[in-house]
Amino acid sequence: MSWDPQAMQSTPSEAIRTLRSTIKFAGVERPIRSILVVDIDRQTPSGVAEGLAQAFGNAGDACILIDSRDRAPVEGDEPSLARLIVSPATLPVRVGEPLRVPGGADLNADALASDGLSAVIQRNVAEGAFVIVACRSAPSFSDAVSIAPRVDATILVVSAGKSRRAKAVEARDALARVGARLMGVVMVEAPKRWFW
Repeated sequence: MSWDPQAMQSTPSEAIRTLRSTIKFAGVERPIRSILVVDIDRQTPSGVAEGLAQAFGNAGDACILIDSRDRAPVEGDEPSLARLIVSPATLPVRVGEPLRVPGGADLNADALASDGLSAVIQRNVAEGAFVIVACRSAPSFSDAVSIAPRVDATILVVSAGKSRRAKAVEARDALARVGARLMGVVMVEAPKRWFW
């Protein structure tokens, strides 16, 4: 599966590079190698997960974007998260070129809650890749609650003027209950302000 760099056009690149550097150098005692990116109260993906994966690639890092939001059927022998959970494998990652792995048509809540997901993440982190997992919007879907305990850090993404505070608090509290390591919040779609 190839990477589509057009996917990150809506995400300001300098902010994404800062986020990438924060992730790479934040975990001194416990390095951060796997990250869950959760859009809060959104109908469409924010592009933060895709932009972050591309930023890791641009910095010369091996990176895998697991897009559990994409539940479309996967053709042939192409990898999908659903297939990897059943039969964990190390993915063919190239330095500087992020690999996107869709969820697949067979992916469901039970699979996300299984130990197979942990095996997929751990196997690929052990091979030196950063693993970014994008999931369906919280709190509407429970995907984030199943995935968060299995990654090193979780990033919440809110939309300026659109994400409802109550929904963000609900998602944060649900993640805290399962022991998620909340790294921070990214705000997207903030209006431009000009200062003179």
